[in-house]
Formats: sequence, C-alpha cells, structure tokens
Amino acid sequence: MPRVLFLLGGGHGALEAVQPAFLRAAGPDPRLVLLLQGDPRRERYLPLYTNPWVRRGIRRYRVIVPDADGTLDLERAARALREATGIFIGGGHTGLYQKHYATEPLGSLIRTRYRQGVPVAGLSAGAILASSLAWLLPEESPSGRVEVIPGLGLIQGMIVAPH
Repeated sequence: MPRVLFLLGGGHGALEAVQPAFLRAAGPDPRLVLLLQGDPRRERYLPLYTNPWVRRGIRRYRVIVPDADGTLDLERAARALREATGIFIGGGHTGLYQKHYATEPLGSLIRTRYRQGVPVAGLSAGAILASSLAWLLPEESPSGRVEVIPGLGLIQGMIVAPH
C-alpha cells in the first residue's frame, strides 16, 4: 500500500500550500481527523487548519482535542481514526502531542492506519513526532535541555526538525 507523509514546518503558510496534495491523497470523499494538543488558544488556531478544508468543500472532518483537564476521549479518538481517510497532527507542544497520540492506544492505531495507506500530515510538533525518535525543545523539557522521546515511528532512521 503506498504511503504518503507530509512533514511541515514554516508555520501555517505551509498548511495552505499542502492542502491540495493532502486532500487528493485522502481520496475522493475525504474523512479527515485533526489531532490537536488542547491549548486554550486552540479556538484561535483551529480555523487555520480547517478553513482550507472548508474552502475546498470538505465538510467531513473531526477535531480531536483533550478537554480542559487534559483528558482525551480515547474511544471517540479511536473511532475517528478508524474512519479517517486522512490524519493531520497539529503544531504546538511536542510533549503534549507525544503523550496523547504517540503512546498507546492511539499511537499503534495511527501507525496501522498509515501502513494501510491513510495519509498523515504533521505541522511542527506533528511533523517532529513522525519519526521513531522525536525531541523536546529546552523550553518544553522538564530538564531544560533538549530531550529525545519516542515518536510515532512512521519513518525510521531520522529525526525531523521542521524549523
């Protein structure tokens, strides 16, 4: 099964540029899932991800985000991922994305869907997590230093640094 992986940096300008290719890879009737970290500012950032889809007529998308307490509805997230024809992992704090989406049970589900041919796109932190090894910036790390953490393992033998 062909696999398509979009690793983006450079901020939200990259979102608009990659949308045509991402949507083509997601099929003729895309069902998209957007995985976000749960930042209180998400309402400000959400349209940057979803407006390019809406402008292109995409109405079937789900936004998965932890609640205000940082708890993720794992059943809802797993159901959305199983039905998705395209998965987009947003940008922000790499550690939060890693905690929610690169660990079990969702990490193995994302890897399975990718192996089945579902395209995956990641912006910034979402791109960093694509490799089997990811990294935290000093300001994100409890130690105050760059730390290497487990990623999703969609690609092997490289570390992604989108900035």
